[in-house]
Amino acid sequence: MLVAAPSCADPPAPLPPAPCARSWQWPTARASAPPPLHPPHPPPLVTGLLNFIDASPSPYHAVAAAAALLRAAGYTALSEASPSPWALTPGGRYFFTRGGASLVAFAVGARATAAAGGGAFKVVGAHTDSPCFKLKPVAAARRSGYVQLGVQTYGGGLWHTWFDRDLTVAGRVVVRDAADGRLAHRLVRVPWALLRIPSLAIHLSRELAKDGFKPDREAHTMPILATVAAAAAAAAAGLGGNDAPAAATARAPSGARAAKTGAATPPPVRHPPELLTVLAAQLGVPAAAIVDVDLSLADTQPCAIGGAHGELVLAPRLDNLHSCYTALTALTAADGTLADEADVRVVALFDHEEVGSTSAVGANSALLPAAFARIHRSLPGGGLDADAAAAAVTRSLLVSADMAHGVHPNYVSKHEERHRPALGGGMVIKTNANQRYATSGATGALLRAAVEAAAAAGGWGGKGAPASRVQEFVVGNETGCGSTIGPMLSARTGMRTVDVGAPQLAMHSVREVAAVADVAAAVDLYAAVFRPEFRALDDALAASGEILE
Repeated sequence: MLVAAPSCADPPAPLPPAPCARSWQWPTARASAPPPLHPPHPPPLVTGLLNFIDASPSPYHAVAAAAALLRAAGYTALSEASPSPWALTPGGRYFFTRGGASLVAFAVGARATAAAGGGAFKVVGAHTDSPCFKLKPVAAARRSGYVQLGVQTYGGGLWHTWFDRDLTVAGRVVVRDAADGRLAHRLVRVPWALLRIPSLAIHLSRELAKDGFKPDREAHTMPILATVAAAAAAAAAGLGGNDAPAAATARAPSGARAAKTGAATPPPVRHPPELLTVLAAQLGVPAAAIVDVDLSLADTQPCAIGGAHGELVLAPRLDNLHSCYTALTALTAADGTLADEADVRVVALFDHEEVGSTSAVGANSALLPAAFARIHRSLPGGGLDADAAAAAVTRSLLVSADMAHGVHPNYVSKHEERHRPALGGGMVIKTNANQRYATSGATGALLRAAVEAAAAAGGWGGKGAPASRVQEFVVGNETGCGSTIGPMLSARTGMRTVDVGAPQLAMHSVREVAAVADVAAAVDLYAAVFRPEFRALDDALAASGEILE
């Protein structure tokens, strides 16, 4: 039986690499650098985003960070596995997780009921995953004097950007308790530069100058974990993971030797003892306790503020942790207006968007429809009235929140000439006639009206801030278009949907770029949907478009 770990916090690192001793120091004249031109500290809202991303090197960590944020705001954790009805109260705030990588948070309006015409859902949906490398089930490899890891590509990454970076591993492992044999999930992240994928020197690959860098994603992306010589020396000193489980580290005999001795062939080496030793030290358990791992590679460089005026956010995984954080912030910031709310406000964060969303924790699962049904039954006057529940979903709106392509100054022609969103210019409504995005004329108009109405009251960005401006994006007819969770959730639930996102550069790179100003713009846009006044706007538009026989 799998038992959830009691805490999601990462333990301290007991075995950091020893610093290099050096006998010199910088000259005194270089001791104090000139002050930067931009403010050293971004606004608190942006600092919160940077901290959230730094704490979220994997979807598991992102959900743990989101849960911590919600608990701090007074939200109550629910169990999706509980067979009992949820005891929801008007004005109550709740969340639940699935698989450790997806999360649904919701706030029940004090005036919400399950009666016909009540209890609609206002949803902001985003995803917790980003393109990365993931460890293969059998990751151990030794080649030419190096200990390496076999990795799989996850999603559509700009894989060349992962070369020559200080990388590490993060994710979730399964450990066995030595006392009772029970299994438990544990989060883990190694906080130093554990891995490296080095480029080939240009002197050894002259075709680089002619053809550009085109790495083989199977042969050329295996990161270096250690040198064989250092691993052998550590093993000789008793530091190489000698207590690691046989199934994880035993080396299989050759076929000839196995046939000669008649011995059964042991399982192959799965993960290097060097890796298991590091993970065990992080977790504070023996290496022998590690049963299995679900690990991703991640860049160790923290988020930063860039630009001459401190106007840029430089970070990994902006797609789509930017949307996750700003949606959660908007949800919790709007809690003070729940007394006037007749709807249920929802933030749904899914895993596996980058690979199609078809999983138990993805947007193409029954997760959200099941949550709607369970919440609706638990509202005042709730029961098994399928008609009332269906009517509530019909009156609901999904804001599919995923990052948008800002215009790139070096590749301006890649954007349709009348749809070139600017970083710092506000949020982007994304439209595609072939339904790669789910925005319609009606949902786009509704969102613009909601943003305009909310902008008058100000927000994180203040009156007249970019939140009151909405940009438009559509791809050209000769350009392929990505997609989001919007179309599939719209089809699965029947909710009207609008696709939006903050503009960014370098999407799916190991390091991406967004604007400081658009963090507040994102929060303000999502908060505009969560305002109680949104219901009157929505009902008026719906009534004007309804066809009556």
